[in-house]
Amino acid sequence: MSTLKDFDTDRLDMLFGRDKSMVDEIVEIVLTDFPISVKKLEAAISEKDITAITHLSHTLKGSVANVGGDKTSDSAKKIHDAAKEEDFTSCSELFPQFEQDILKFFEELKKYQGSLST
Repeated sequence: MSTLKDFDTDRLDMLFGRDKSMVDEIVEIVLTDFPISVKKLEAAISEKDITAITHLSHTLKGSVANVGGDKTSDSAKKIHDAAKEEDFTSCSELFPQFEQDILKFFEELKKYQGSLST
């Protein structure tokens, strides 16, 4: 079994060819929009809103995967799978790991952004 990366730089390199202006735009979107979705997911889990948990975890799973956050995407998938089973306890138990993974992803994404020359 391969270990999932916090951040797969090859994914963004493939998509944007290390174009700093494009990466800057993606980073701005990620760091602005994703934290809002994470807070909404946390609230949905607290409120046991299965529809919102399912939707938000699914959206985050795909969005994070698209920009190289494989480990975070996997964490979101686990929440999504638990939500499909209406397993609120697992959703609550899985959220802290997801939150830790996405914070590490943000950190690695910012490092990658900083490594690109202007």
